This record gives sequence, C-alpha cells and structure tokens, in this order.
Amino acid sequence: MWKEQVVQPSPTLWEGEEQLKICRHHPEGSVWLPIDHFSSFKNATTGKLQYPHSCIECAEEARRKKDHKYNTSIRRKDTTKDRLERQPEEKILNSQVKFSSLPYTRQDLYEHLRNLYESWMTDENYGLGEGKWDVEHKIPRKFFINFITEPLSECLAWQKLQCLENIRPYDSLLNTAKNATLILPPGVTDPNVLHECTLEEFKELMKNWKD
Repeated sequence: MWKEQVVQPSPTLWEGEEQLKICRHHPEGSVWLPIDHFSSFKNATTGKLQYPHSCIECAEEARRKKDHKYNTSIRRKDTTKDRLERQPEEKILNSQVKFSSLPYTRQDLYEHLRNLYESWMTDENYGLGEGKWDVEHKIPRKFFINFITEPLSECLAWQKLQCLENIRPYDSLLNTAKNATLILPPGVTDPNVLHECTLEEFKELMKNWKD
C-alpha cells in the first residue's frame, strides 16, 4: 500500500518585502514569524544553529526546561557534590549564569554582545582559539568569589559580576592570557572600591571603561 506523501513546508518564505520563518514549537502550533524573531547564535562546537526551528521565546522556554532538568538530575547532584568536595571554589567559578537571578534574559545578553562586536567578530566565530572571541568579565570572577552568597538575586557581588556592563566579547587568546588577572578601571587605585561601591556606581565604572 502506498502511503500518502507528507511534504514539510519550507523553513523560510517571503511575504512581500518581509522574510518569514516557521516556528514548529509555538504554543499555538506551527506559525510563521518574521526572521528577526529567531536567534542566529550557533553552537561553538558544532557550528549549527541552536533551536533552529524555534522562535526566541520558544527557544528560551526550551532552554529553561533543559537547564532545570539538568540541574535537578540525580547524576548532576552526585557529580557536583563530589567536585565541590575537592574544589569548593568551583561552586561559583564554574557555575552557569542563572538568568532567574538576573534582571535580563539570555536573549538580552546575546544582543548586548552583538552591539559590542569588533569588526571581525560574528556569531559564527564565537569559541576558543585563534581568530575567535569569547565572553570576558572585565572584573574577573575570582575577584568576587569570596563575596558571593545565596540567594544570588540579592547578592551584590553576584549582580556586579554578571551585570551587562561587566561583560563583553573579547579576543579568545587575549582572554586566556589574561586569565583571572585583576585590572582596575581608570581612576580606581584601591580594589576595595569595587566591593564597597553600589551596583549603579559599579555599572558606571564598567560602562566608561573601554580598554
């Protein structure tokens, strides 16, 4: 018996002057949305689009569920417990950015990084190695490690570390060479100032620091 052939619609189409793309995971079913509703960020290892068939909102929800499933799994708890017994400082140094504790979303971070791209930077050359860029914290994570406490949403050190003003795209090799070296912004001679200032004062220091 011949089965009826089912042809999936093209992933993109043009309607007038606007390019549309289909989101297959929308709560209302497959819908066509403007192309700028989809993230162009690619996996640094595979080079493939992350969530290519989901709009930004659906991708955010899928990532949130994936993070929750990963962070609450028994295997994750066991491996994390063993690692932290060996290296307690890794609780902060290697923790993923927990967007629920921050005043911005993952997409906000993507757009912030794009706005700071140098002429040679693109979504495609994110990663490690020559000719690639990585995410840099101007004031490194090690500087704040002993001041970070739970809950993160109320921790001033965490909010300073992860504020958008402290994050930028940076040459991968230079970032690796910098490692955790603390470089003070212009006008600051005492590192304690960075701990004692308010979050808004810290943001201003980072915002005005271009190098």
